[in-house]
Amino acid sequence: MLMVAALKLGNFEKGVKIYEDLGHRGVEKTLKSYCCAIRLFSQLERKDETMKVWNEARAANLWNDSESANSLMCAALHAAAQFADHGFATQLLDMMQDRGKILNVLDYNQALDACKNSLQHEAAMHLYSEMVRVNVTPNVITFALLVGAHSGKPLKDITDVASQMALYDIEPNVPFLEELVSAMIGARRQGLKITDLQQARMVASQSPASHLRAAQRVIEQIESQGVELSQLLRRFKAAMSWALENSGASET
Repeated sequence: MLMVAALKLGNFEKGVKIYEDLGHRGVEKTLKSYCCAIRLFSQLERKDETMKVWNEARAANLWNDSESANSLMCAALHAAAQFADHGFATQLLDMMQDRGKILNVLDYNQALDACKNSLQHEAAMHLYSEMVRVNVTPNVITFALLVGAHSGKPLKDITDVASQMALYDIEPNVPFLEELVSAMIGARRQGLKITDLQQARMVASQSPASHLRAAQRVIEQIESQGVELSQLLRRFKAAMSWALENSGASET
């Protein structure tokens, strides 16, 4: 299917055009076309069109089939994460359960991604508690999303979340460490993406010195274990050293 290929290849505009052409030609839309369209529009951050497709799909006959409905909701859950809409994500989890789906770690992680992107740490912890309650085992992605949702929060809150990985014998990986360091220095903010050293310095200069030192210790520890730093972690390392050397960071 051309829409699926466009989605996989990242040709989102092309995929959207294919979907729109279906409507212009009066071709009956399928479950796959609806799911692809929801993901394509969300990748382009076109929320109105995404929700229009979602509502159209819910009005179609395929919504009466629980398996099809759950497939649509999985696509919508991905969109909710893209749009940082944690409320919609939580609603979708409830709807999926109502239609008989047993939620798994991937479902919860998508909802947690929405919490991370909207910096809703309390909502994230509520979802995590629900996972534990229903015996869904978290993975390293779960904890990366949890600490990401805590960006800029007190150090103890962040380290308390990270420490729970030990309960599941989960080893941190580089993506988790990026989220951990980002959270410690408050780098994850809506509308900000660290793409160069100057941006990293700006964040570091606004972070408390105690947070910078804690983040430095994380980086020092992983370097001592022979882990190769990612480009983002290298930027943070340089920026934190600069901020502390130039007294650009406050103590509290």
